Amino acid sequence: MYPYSTKQRQTQPASTAVSSLKVVTTFILLILTAFCAVYFFAMQVPVTSASMSPALSPGETVLSGSAVYSFTAPQRYDICAFRVGGRVYVKRIIGLPGETVRITDGRVYINDTVLEDDVTDEAAISPGLASGGVTLGEDEYFVLGDNRNNSEDSRSISIGTVKRSQIIGKCWCRLTALGPYLIP
Repeated sequence: MYPYSTKQRQTQPASTAVSSLKVVTTFILLILTAFCAVYFFAMQVPVTSASMSPALSPGETVLSGSAVYSFTAPQRYDICAFRVGGRVYVKRIIGLPGETVRITDGRVYINDTVLEDDVTDEAAISPGLASGGVTLGEDEYFVLGDNRNNSEDSRSISIGTVKRSQIIGKCWCRLTALGPYLIP
């Protein structure tokens, strides 16, 4: 009797099934894309010491994106992951290529100017290799831990300056038990 409403009832379930299939397919593609992006462009790096405290704590894991530095150069204050002697470290970039880094009376100097906007107020008790100044080559960086007095970094002979080829990537996200958080 009502052919118009019968047709509408018959096509509506099919339309709903197609819409649901589209949503599920889109969701699966989104998950696969995200997985591939993280897998190919990010590396999980465990934080094994308190050297980056309070920004990062021991036991946390950070994601380090290798693709970031394919498009831009590492910048001052970036937290990066790098490899020295088969071990991966997480530290903050302080000195850039061509600069001279010196630590005197606990203060960091870049080209004989105090680093005023440093991320920490903690005085570096041991200047290590930076006591007389370290001039960086065109592909070298000077890295320090935020916890300056509990950090093996560019002041140490075991690490020294970090070459661009040793940098794995910029740390951009920390993974904690409560979920992922972007690193400021």
